[in-house]
Amino acid sequence: MAAQIFTAELSTLIQESRRKTPDLRTAAEKSLSDLKALPNTSEVQLAAALEVQLKVLQALPSLLQNYSSCLEGRLLVSAFQVCFLLHGSKTPVVSNTAAASLQQLLAVTLEKVADQDENVSSDVPLVAVPIQDGSVSVTTAVADAYYLLDDICLLASDKQPNALHGSSLNAAFGLELIESTLVIHIDTVSKHVEQIYVLRNRLMPLIIQTLSERVSFSLTVRSIRLLRLLTSRLLSAMGLELEVAIDLVNRALDPKASPEWKRVLCLEFFREVHGDPNLLRTIYAQYDEEDGRKCLVSDHLAILVRLAAEKPAAIGLGQQISDAEVQYSLPAEQIAVESGGIAGTIATSSFEMSLDKPGLNVQWSTVRTPCMDLIDKPEAPVLPMTYIYVLVLTCMNRFSEGLARFLLPFTIATDSTPKRKRAPGSNRHSQQNVESKADGEETARMDSAQSAAESPQAGGNLPVNPLGLKDHEQYSQICTSASMVEHCWPALLATSSTFLNASLDSEYLHMLIRSFQKFTQVAGLLDLATPRDAFLTTLANHAVSTPVGDPSRTPTLGTQKSSGVDDEEDLVGSENDTSPARGVSSGNSREAKLGLTPMTTRNLLCLRALLNLGIALGPVLNGSWTIILETLHQADCILIASDRHDSKSPRAQLEPTFDDHALTAEKDAVETAVRRLFQSTSDLPEQAYLEILDCFSVLAYSVSGLTSQHDRGVHATALGMLSPPAVSPRHRRFPSLHSLHMNKSLAAKDSTRILDRMGQIAQYNIRRFCRIQSPGSGWSTFVNVFIDHLSSPAIVADVRMCAARKLNDLFDRLVASATDANRETQEENTTRCLDALATMISSIWRPNPTKSFLSCSLEIHAMGLETLTSILERRGEILHSGWEVVFGIITSAANSTEQRAAKSAGKVLSPATFAPKSPRLVRLSFASLQLICSDFLTVIPDRHFPTLLDTLSFFCSQNQDFNISLTVSLAYTL
Repeated sequence: MAAQIFTAELSTLIQESRRKTPDLRTAAEKSLSDLKALPNTSEVQLAAALEVQLKVLQALPSLLQNYSSCLEGRLLVSAFQVCFLLHGSKTPVVSNTAAASLQQLLAVTLEKVADQDENVSSDVPLVAVPIQDGSVSVTTAVADAYYLLDDICLLASDKQPNALHGSSLNAAFGLELIESTLVIHIDTVSKHVEQIYVLRNRLMPLIIQTLSERVSFSLTVRSIRLLRLLTSRLLSAMGLELEVAIDLVNRALDPKASPEWKRVLCLEFFREVHGDPNLLRTIYAQYDEEDGRKCLVSDHLAILVRLAAEKPAAIGLGQQISDAEVQYSLPAEQIAVESGGIAGTIATSSFEMSLDKPGLNVQWSTVRTPCMDLIDKPEAPVLPMTYIYVLVLTCMNRFSEGLARFLLPFTIATDSTPKRKRAPGSNRHSQQNVESKADGEETARMDSAQSAAESPQAGGNLPVNPLGLKDHEQYSQICTSASMVEHCWPALLATSSTFLNASLDSEYLHMLIRSFQKFTQVAGLLDLATPRDAFLTTLANHAVSTPVGDPSRTPTLGTQKSSGVDDEEDLVGSENDTSPARGVSSGNSREAKLGLTPMTTRNLLCLRALLNLGIALGPVLNGSWTIILETLHQADCILIASDRHDSKSPRAQLEPTFDDHALTAEKDAVETAVRRLFQSTSDLPEQAYLEILDCFSVLAYSVSGLTSQHDRGVHATALGMLSPPAVSPRHRRFPSLHSLHMNKSLAAKDSTRILDRMGQIAQYNIRRFCRIQSPGSGWSTFVNVFIDHLSSPAIVADVRMCAARKLNDLFDRLVASATDANRETQEENTTRCLDALATMISSIWRPNPTKSFLSCSLEIHAMGLETLTSILERRGEILHSGWEVVFGIITSAANSTEQRAAKSAGKVLSPATFAPKSPRLVRLSFASLQLICSDFLTVIPDRHFPTLLDTLSFFCSQNQDFNISLTVSLAYTL
């Protein structure tokens, strides 16, 4: 190629000098003739020289491998010098081959060291090599490796080598050479103090210099990769130098200190650190927990707080775009190009387009290849503006996941681990998975809970606090992890709160909620109440639109009467209202008038996470149950109002949208989580179980506007059933309960929902009622709440009927579930139900009732009489001491005041004293009396026969036609 160029140039010169300069022409012609005699010979010589260079480079590694015992000292240095010399060649093939040969030579040298380490011999001669505190005696192979590694570090730092004189290499290739060697032989290097000395005093200063200065992208990538390797494999050996380097990485995250690509590289480094929980704990223990050292982990998490909120508009802070809005589709090819998926492609216009869309999305916020892996790129790629926030979110997620992965296995109680003191009725809470389950699995769990009422008590263990495992071999690491939770939770909470208010797609939102759950669960199992409650409260605030704990919004929910809104149209707004204030948000005017915003899928997802945490931490939540149950109540209020409006909205006639389907699915998932939560109460210890009941009872009374009368006994007799004793009220509000102005209909639905929730809890704890007769069973709480609601004139009929149904269902389930108990226990449970049933019936009759109250009371009374018949059919044969209550309930079908007045005066009952409340009640009560006379005369104690005869005479004394009769055979038997 060069000969042709010279020939062309000389020919041109001859033509131009032909007339004016004959001498020049003559010289050019001579040169041209000489050149034409050389071309073949020169090209062949050049090719031969190139082939010789390549063969030399190829022969060196084999020579060292086959004659390693001879090739050492100066000979080995000469081999490296040849490679360094040829690496400087301008011919690419020679330079690249020399680079590969250098890597092979260095690898073979360290392999020789490893072989000598495995086969130690006393006959091997030793040489002294200098280190910081003097010198150390090593073998010749070790000394060769020491000097070579030392000189390579010096050459990369642009300093004069000690042995490889005349050699040179650029810093990027020097770092690449060191990295490729350490990746394979890091274990060998870690065993030799002299090699560690070289890394600390030669390599680490180079890395620190690179991180502290503005250098090229490729050199920074090499430095970060080496720092990652040294941190993960030689953390303890690097000491102060590594502390300085990691601190520089922390400082480089400042937007004023570094370009964007360098900040991304630093965050990718920390992402790798967070991905190794053992490494993160070691860093925290070695630096954060040591006095006089930098708090590397704590400082890093504090920097993440600032990074997360650096550009609020970029992440859509406060916009909370729904999943459907951020998941629009793009062609696969375009996505690949945007994310750097095609090798060598740098995204341009596609990223510029994505800058207009706030929030984090897997389509426009990520890159296919991390910057740390772009080792062959001389320049930094164009990065998505939100990629740095994805890295922050990932670091936070891996931090929480790592803590959970390490600590949660220790919470599983075994035979060798100390167990917490447990209460009757707790069994299954060892380690709960806070992830939501499929509907089919939920159904199976519900069925198993139903059958728990008929199965013997199962043994189980409460979660073990890992901090109590003082004899465990990993106790020091457990303490370190607990310290990380205790000291790092404020930064983690602040960062999480920022992203909870940002626009995230489904994948990133689930990642955030999952990490939030894991960290809260870890804090709870470590009995760290402050971080646990802080995270629970934050999650609760994002689960409902009205912030939990906001003291500025505490209006009185009051009674079920309307509070400032008398008409339902005033509450939900007129459907024909087209005022500008309503605009396109007319469907939400009802929430606006309530001071609320409608529930979104994000709210429901946070609510479901909160409920799952209640399941996982139930035995150790103590008073924090208030946070969960209060949030559930507020969500119920919003959903009740929303469902009521949606059913009347014109949109209900339209085809459901994607958002509608997503919202419906999430509502179903929340309801499943609620069922799982209530099911888990059957396994809770007594203290946690009673805390839940107390929270629900306060909720029930607060919503309905009643005052609780917990001191009222449920044991009533057949006489004096009408007037329960008066007691001083005790009414406690939730510390942060937010009541809502509602009309009668919505408030009634709210009360009904709370009573339904209590009914579900009672259903899952039937077994507890059977085996626990102490106040720890919660029996009196359920009975008092239901009776107070079904008997109050201030409560609307729907709520009264709901309370009556739940109470009578509780009686039926308790009587039916005690089949495996002994006769004494069965009789005691039956007597408790009869006493409560008598109290229920007596409480619903009040002087001068309104027509609506009287009508509802008759329905409740009839329901109670039907329950009495059901109880007698199931347990009448074992009943011994409750017959007086039974006869009192039967005679309650008539005016008990006139009955008691006649009996107290010693008068015989006459038709005039029989004042039936309803023909239906008389027929239902007489059915129970017939059942007693036909089936249970033999089991009634003799002392109760006078009461039976009085009851019979009570019915016989009436002269109205109720279509009831005492048959001849029954009378003869009696």
